[in-house]
Amino acid sequence: MVAARFGVIYSPLKVIMVETKPHSELRLLRNDQKKARQDDVFGGLSPAERAEYNGKAERIHDLESEIQASAVAGKRLEFAKLEQRKRN
Repeated sequence: MVAARFGVIYSPLKVIMVETKPHSELRLLRNDQKKARQDDVFGGLSPAERAEYNGKAERIHDLESEIQASAVAGKRLEFAKLEQRKRN
């Protein structure tokens, strides 16, 4: 099962912790990466921005792996339940 993540939303009045699901986090990271690639093309990235970009790329890879593993596990569970029903 994929573990829940928590993100932080900063508002002028308070800080709010919200649960982010892997698909939501993945979408946000991909949007950030898209903007970073545009910035890279039009002005380049500083070493710190490049490191952040690379870290996000690794996180995207990890999330995609988690999502895929979760999907495979779900399919296996469905198949096992179907097999069990056939035996009964």
